[in-house]
Amino acid sequence: MMLPTFSLALSLVALATISSIAVNALPTQNHISLINAPLTSALSRRIVYSPRIISPALGDIWNAGSWAEVTWDTRDIPEESNAEGKILLGYAQDGSRNEHLDTEHPLAESFLLSAGSVKVFVPNVEPRDNYIVDLSGDADSKSDQFSISS
Repeated sequence: MMLPTFSLALSLVALATISSIAVNALPTQNHISLINAPLTSALSRRIVYSPRIISPALGDIWNAGSWAEVTWDTRDIPEESNAEGKILLGYAQDGSRNEHLDTEHPLAESFLLSAGSVKVFVPNVEPRDNYIVDLSGDADSKSDQFSISS
């Protein structure tokens, strides 16, 4: 019965010794400079812009095989933003958070978010009245639900 307790105590001592050796092995200069390093990376300076999609709007109908325009509000776009966007088609389903985005076939990509609009070709898809477009770039924006007819 004494053996398991002794083994546990010995394991704890060994772990403490290894931790102490690892911490003491750290170069003091580098350790301090990492802690005191200013947050100036590109990630910390990143500007996030998530525009409101104006069209398609609730009740709009797109016709498969034709051209349509996706527009978004650029009034509050940061001056420093030169982000590119991508538009994906998806659909909403009651009771599901899955937006069924078609990531394999973007409707548009590599356009500047500052443009405020982009023309897209409406694919031949199943007619529905619960389609959405997802505008991604700095952040994601979702449109209202709209219809695509054949």
